[in-house]
Amino acid sequence: MELLTITDLRVTYGAVTAVRGVELGVASGEVTGVLGANGAGKTSLLMGIMHAVSRTGKLVLDGTDISSSDTRDIVRSGIALCPQDRRLFASMSIEDNLLLGAAQEKPRVARQRLAEVYERTPWLGQRSREPAGRLSGGQQQLVAISRALMSEPRLIMLDEPSSGLSPVAVHEVRELLEGVARSGLTVLLVEQNTSLVQHLCSSVYVLAEGRVVGHDTIANLVASDLLSDAYLG
Repeated sequence: MELLTITDLRVTYGAVTAVRGVELGVASGEVTGVLGANGAGKTSLLMGIMHAVSRTGKLVLDGTDISSSDTRDIVRSGIALCPQDRRLFASMSIEDNLLLGAAQEKPRVARQRLAEVYERTPWLGQRSREPAGRLSGGQQQLVAISRALMSEPRLIMLDEPSSGLSPVAVHEVRELLEGVARSGLTVLLVEQNTSLVQHLCSSVYVLAEGRVVGHDTIANLVASDLLSDAYLG
């Protein structure tokens, strides 16, 4: 069963069309991947889903049409985005950054969720008072993902969480996401890292020039020419 169904999604920036009629389904309780080279339209796809840019198309979340919903209502409907640039507040503590993810909740609920985050990733609790800006890129990525989880979303969307990270940091991100997947949370993972997608995703879409050019398991995609064509042209 699909939690999110996207039909004919188009994203434009003035005269430039970045996403061209994308059809995509995100299966409930699974990790769905989107692969593509730089400029393929991956980030624009996520921004289109969030209605943070000009877009048209139909989006249905768990049977409810959210096509005309604004960004605030889309967040309230249960979709969380972890952006590629993380957007942490460098001078604020790790804990205060995390609490922003549950800003709409009562303090008691936010604190309960914070305890769950610290249980999942203990070092966050141990270093909770440190400014987020002092962390390494990989550590900041773990904070950004955990902040998105603080809203207890029905769907979490991740924009290239391995981008710019060391192999050790990518492994730590993968471990966190494996735990998220085991919990049954629905995930839409946008990546260039085929290895990470291979470990996590049950179904993968390939984007090129703003269009879906393939949809299959990662094993079948690797065995075909679709990925090399999408990355190398």
